[in-house]
Amino acid sequence: MDDQYETIGAKYKAVKLKPSVAYTEVAAVVGMLGDLDGERVLDLACGAGFYSRLIRQSGASYVLGVDMSRSMIDVAEAEEAAQPLGVEYRVADVATMPQFGAFDIVTAVWLLHYAQTTEDLQAMCRNIGRNLAPGGRLITILPNPDFVNALSETEFYNFRTRVLNPGESIARVRMDFLVEEPFSIEYVQWPLSAYEEALRLAGFVAIEPVPIRVSSQGLDKMGAEYWRIYLDNPIAMGLIATFEGLQQAS
Repeated sequence: MDDQYETIGAKYKAVKLKPSVAYTEVAAVVGMLGDLDGERVLDLACGAGFYSRLIRQSGASYVLGVDMSRSMIDVAEAEEAAQPLGVEYRVADVATMPQFGAFDIVTAVWLLHYAQTTEDLQAMCRNIGRNLAPGGRLITILPNPDFVNALSETEFYNFRTRVLNPGESIARVRMDFLVEEPFSIEYVQWPLSAYEEALRLAGFVAIEPVPIRVSSQGLDKMGAEYWRIYLDNPIAMGLIATFEGLQQAS
């Protein structure tokens, strides 16, 4: 996979603090994770360590953050050095990463959509499975396959998207983040069936899509009208899958 993050490092961290992310994506991840007391968690595509630190603070006994971007890991390690929580970090590409251990939970927030081919997607899912104990869970956030791109209304939430390959069956998307220091990423808007198939082949069962709602705190703080455009066309979805064991993979 191409590394799109070597030059954006700390910029990406600021996105998580925007209301349109904090009260939707972040709240959804926390809800899907549930009770973390004593759990061992592998946080893939950890970026600057936002979720790695949140997971550790929420009771996980051990957290390893992995990202392919050296620049992102540098930011995460600098924060760990300044405010130690005991989170460890590694640089690795999920498509080729080794087995780091048998974890109870793997988180992959905005990861799988960077797979450029079905083979890449399947390789990523296999490696995720190899790092889960049987019965362990994958918690992931993905682009909503039904999201309508190129609508100017999304600029209200500090982003815009456009399809780079109009007319093709699977969209390749550019997302521009309209923040203090703007930056862009590119990804594939895979159909849900592609994720489900790749996970099944890797030994996952009980694959459950999770719609992302606005948290009650977000509704109270920002008001219902603030969220109208988002709820009409949600950019993201969650997904939970349980790893049954490598003997199930083909």
